[in-house]
Amino acid sequence: MTGAAVAKVLGVPAVGNDLVEVTRKGLPAGSALRLAEAGGLSMAQLAAALGISGRTLARKKGKQLLGTVESDRAVRLARVLALALDVFSGRKAAAIAWLHEPIVALGGKSPVGFLDTDAGVRRVEQILLRLDYGGVS
Repeated sequence: MTGAAVAKVLGVPAVGNDLVEVTRKGLPAGSALRLAEAGGLSMAQLAAALGISGRTLARKKGKQLLGTVESDRAVRLARVLALALDVFSGRKAAAIAWLHEPIVALGGKSPVGFLDTDAGVRRVEQILLRLDYGGVS
């Protein structure tokens, strides 16, 4: 999975496949909304993953920029979605279903419930990588 794959999920240009500058400047709020749509996330799930309230997210419509921390969390979320799409060979429905279904490796909880912290995201990424290399979740 590349920076270009993450940028594609967010709908932003990847300059040299590096999202650092885009993240520092702030992603357009529309990128986060695109991310929610791409990942089958509700606005409440998206807001929780970004660490902001639903009302704040609703106010930042369209072109208004997210803060650096919110943008970083959006990139992190996009990274998980891009990895899931890669693991499931581009089958969006399968990737989204996996993110929302309870799995044994997470104690019977769904991966989407772990996307609000860096530790949770890393855990979900590890499980996806195990799946990619023939493991079981």
